[in-house]
Amino acid sequence: ASGGMIVVCGPTGAGKTTTLYAVLEELRRPDLSLLSVEDPVERRIESVAQVPVDEESGRTFAVALRHALRQDPDVLMIGEMRDDTSARIACRAALTGHLVLSTVHASHAREAIVRIAEMGVPRYLVSATLRLVVAQRLLRRPCPQCRRKHEPTPGERQAFQAAGLAVPEWLVSAPGCSACVSSGYQGRTGVFEVRRASGGSARAIGPDSLWLAGLERAARGETTVAEVFAHCPEESS
Repeated sequence: ASGGMIVVCGPTGAGKTTTLYAVLEELRRPDLSLLSVEDPVERRIESVAQVPVDEESGRTFAVALRHALRQDPDVLMIGEMRDDTSARIACRAALTGHLVLSTVHASHAREAIVRIAEMGVPRYLVSATLRLVVAQRLLRRPCPQCRRKHEPTPGERQAFQAAGLAVPEWLVSAPGCSACVSSGYQGRTGVFEVRRASGGSARAIGPDSLWLAGLERAARGETTVAEVFAHCPEESS
């Protein structure tokens, strides 16, 4: 793993930590040292040294991060960049050859970059260290027992047209049944806006926004347009 920073953004409950855990699982190798600083540790991962934050005993995020860097890990996961101290330490670590994984509360990828800068990290340092930004949401899947097809409503048709997408012949909805406790949904699926950061710009890899990613999932019948309206911001700019 080479240096740089990968940031996952989204609201509480969007699955950000789960995504970082999946990245750690992919990176596990005998020759790599993996360490995380979390508040709290949500799940134990084999071969990863996970350090819990304990404010009461004085092991704050800043203290735990500085201790972690003294161990010189190849990969450092920081549960959340929540203030200027953790953001600065994360960027400095990324600048000195560590691969840093972290999360930030932001609606979309470009906003995540702004949020890091607002924490007091100089923009040149953000540009020099940030490699990838992932914005994500979890959308509910229609219940397989009561899902049914319908022609797009005028509002749904307009949403696809405004996004520059082909209007699908049919979309999926679910009225609810005993299998889904009348909710109309079972399970969830992730939608992602992925941007490769380079020299201060952030080029999209795949859908240009969560809104587009969500509508594409709805067109495939993997979620409903109502879920996209509820959870995906319309633009990323």
